[in-house]
Amino acid sequence: MQVLFITGQNQYGVVSHFLDGMREDLESVGVRTDSLSVESEQHIHRDLPQLLPLQEYDQLISFNGMGLHLEQAELSVPQYLKQRPVWVFCVDHPMHILKRIIGLNVILLCVDEEHVSFAQLCGFNARLFPHAIGKQQLANTSMMPLEDKSNEVVFPVSYMDSGSHRQALTPYWSQIGHWVEQSRSVTRFMQFIGVLPIGNRPASLTLNEQILRLCVTVDSYLRAKQREACLHFFAQQNVNLTVIGRNSHCYQSIAPTHQYLNAMDFTDLQQKIAAARYVVHNSPGFERGLHERVIYPLALGTLVLTFETPYVNQTFPQVCLDAKQSSGQISDKEYQQRRKQAHQQIEQQHCWHHQLRKLFTSPTTSPDSNGRTR
Repeated sequence: MQVLFITGQNQYGVVSHFLDGMREDLESVGVRTDSLSVESEQHIHRDLPQLLPLQEYDQLISFNGMGLHLEQAELSVPQYLKQRPVWVFCVDHPMHILKRIIGLNVILLCVDEEHVSFAQLCGFNARLFPHAIGKQQLANTSMMPLEDKSNEVVFPVSYMDSGSHRQALTPYWSQIGHWVEQSRSVTRFMQFIGVLPIGNRPASLTLNEQILRLCVTVDSYLRAKQREACLHFFAQQNVNLTVIGRNSHCYQSIAPTHQYLNAMDFTDLQQKIAAARYVVHNSPGFERGLHERVIYPLALGTLVLTFETPYVNQTFPQVCLDAKQSSGQISDKEYQQRRKQAHQQIEQQHCWHHQLRKLFTSPTTSPDSNGRTR
């Protein structure tokens, strides 16, 4: 079997870690893998000489729907799509990439159950494909001895301006404001306005371009509000966070007791996480899914403090501590036991090869030329 991965812009190197883990897991079982970056013309011309003719690849996996319209020399992704579907790994909510994938022969791989439901209601073939880590990447990690760890509580998150997103909603606020403020995620908002079904009530509003733009803005507003609420909560609990992310210093006026650091390369961030006592996880819009902010810290031997993420707590009941129910003050002995348990759980259930095996080796999930399953 031969698989081609297509990627685009790679901020902070996060996608590179996903890609490397997937490729290593596939190659460990004899699958040839290649990658094509469509971030720029220079990247395309750099990668093209190493590629096979496109039709020789048994599977194409596109990150976030990148490269699906690429026509370059003898490489035509649209022509490939006429013969067989392309897997699209949605690392964010599928609504953010609808313009890239609408009308194409694709199968969406979503990191959240609600994202799967949304995609299916939009007419896509979609499957749950939670965040994971490469099996070899996990094997290569070494847990920092507890005595060498700091007492830092790290929160990797970029700044989002709730005020500007709220301002953008002003023309519609009298009609939708009460629904927005009742929603914890954009999925709930789309249910309230009728884009998605809720209970026994079917969908009643078509998701056109205007409604989509509105939902994207609501999503940003709700995420921004939840990040601020998370920062406020830990400040009220006298837990000082080390917040790491793009323009994170802009939160200084909202929660001044925390420390704010600039965004850093994902490799450097992992080192910071490995040395910390805890990593904070709060991710509105991913209420029924996993996130690298959970998987990677646990793989590195750092426990996770969660804020309003019940699905994550149910998935990792012993190693993700609900910040509203736990102070995080556990003994070194218990900490050591929990992080070993976390490492075992990830090794057994949350490596990329578990998800990839389901896609490529199970006869009940392999797609035919129309994207249907056999």
